[in-house]
Parts: sequence; C-alpha cells; structure tokens
Amino acid sequence: MLGRRLHTARNHYKLSAEALSRLSKLVDVPEGRGVSPPSISRYESGEALPGARELRLLCESLEVSPHWLIYGEVMSGGVSAVEQALLDALRVFVASTKDDANVGGAPLSTTLAFFAQQEREQRLKEARRPT
Repeated sequence: MLGRRLHTARNHYKLSAEALSRLSKLVDVPEGRGVSPPSISRYESGEALPGARELRLLCESLEVSPHWLIYGEVMSGGVSAVEQALLDALRVFVASTKDDANVGGAPLSTTLAFFAQQEREQRLKEARRPT
C-alpha cells in the first residue's frame, strides 16, 4: 500500500523516479544525497520499505505526511509540530488585526501563499530538469 501511495503522489506532480530522486536531494539538508531512483522503484513495487531518513525525504519532497504515506490516513496535514506552531502564531497575528496585515501592499496571507508556491514550483522545476 505504501508503494501505491508513493506512486500516486509522485504521479500527482508528474515526476519520474529520477526527478523525485533529484527533488529529494534538494530537501536533504545538509547531506544532499536524497533517495536513489532504484530505491524509489523498490519502494513502489513493494520489494522494500523506506527507512526513517528516506521516509522523511520522500514526504518532504512530495508534501505528504508520513502518516498518510504509511497508513493512507490524513492526520496532521503533513506539517511538523514546529511548522504548526508557526502557522498558529501567524493565524493569531493575522486574526488580531481588523484586516489581513499588509506586506508591501499585499495581504500577508496572500504574500505567504505566493512565496510558498514559488518555492515549490522552483523545486519541482529543478527536479524535472534532465541531468
């Protein structure tokens, strides 16, 4: 089942196993090794299961929670406790203003969403680029 969910998530972003491998190298800070294409193929076929490090890299690369990848259920929305605390603090800050706080003339929520999407698109573009 993990292999099927991994394959589904990879196909959602139109990534080959090689492209997902490159994307995993981008999120593998500080090692930069990522997950190899043969390993990804073995995980998807059910021949092997990823270890904790590989699971983390695949989840970060595909923006899915480990709980979903392992069990097929969505629990926390794929964010870590630190990320959730930061998001909660930002929500409180934004809610404390009468309107959405402005940053450079744009609402803070719009600005944050824009930069998150830009970063994600850049990573996907780099991962899809042939070597």
